[in-house]
Amino acid sequence: MYDKIIVEKPFAFSLWQRDVRKQWSIPPARARLEVYPPLNTPSSRVPAVIIFPGGGYGVTSFHEGCCIARNLSHKGFYAAVCMYQVAPARYPMPLFDGCRAVRIIRSMSDYLMIEKDVIVALGFSAGGHVAGLVSTEHVVNSPPEDDLSSEWSSRPNLLGLVYPLISMTKDIHKISVLNFLGKSYEPKVAESLSIENRVQPDTPQSFIVHALNDQIVSVKHSFRFIQACIKQNLYPEVHILPDGGHGFGLNMPSKNNFDWLSSFVNWIKKMMNGQLK
Repeated sequence: MYDKIIVEKPFAFSLWQRDVRKQWSIPPARARLEVYPPLNTPSSRVPAVIIFPGGGYGVTSFHEGCCIARNLSHKGFYAAVCMYQVAPARYPMPLFDGCRAVRIIRSMSDYLMIEKDVIVALGFSAGGHVAGLVSTEHVVNSPPEDDLSSEWSSRPNLLGLVYPLISMTKDIHKISVLNFLGKSYEPKVAESLSIENRVQPDTPQSFIVHALNDQIVSVKHSFRFIQACIKQNLYPEVHILPDGGHGFGLNMPSKNNFDWLSSFVNWIKKMMNGQLK
């Protein structure tokens, strides 16, 4: 698919633009992938973490994208920030973008020394909803422009959720729902796009971080996802924090003294040693 990949420094490209002679129905300008190679060139294949920043489906947050990616790069991972489409784009565009990002990283695995069976989705806030949708999508849901859909799976192997938006119907974040679905939508659609209703036995194992005092996206969102996982005999690694609010990224309050990113990295390694079961 790619003739040459430069892996010494970060690079970025459109998720959808493959041939400038073609006119995609999905505008490529706002959907791109930013790839951050490991700080030290790997001698063997390494996992890749695809990051979905938050922003209420209105923006994509810098501190939940590039900042996280650079830290993961320093820890020896490939990290890719999926700058998915936000408002005025609506569903299903963010889902298409997320699925496309996973397929692209898998398709590049041989060029980049990536372990194609250890692709991790890491989502923050509304980006957690995108990551959850991608991780629970059971239909090859892609537009005709996705030339990778017949060959490469869009399902991540592992899922990380940090103060995630889960439900579109309960304790909702109104701005996110408005930006994602628009002013008029069928309640059944919102139900079907609530991640707690999409969990199946093959949903990837997950790692969850949420603060009890989150006033933007209630911790109840994570609780609903956890309960849905348990019903399917899936047992996430869960870190419920007494403090932190919403949108803390890597900037944890000092009294928490919890390095969630290091715990996340250790969890990935543990899951790899257990062959992701």
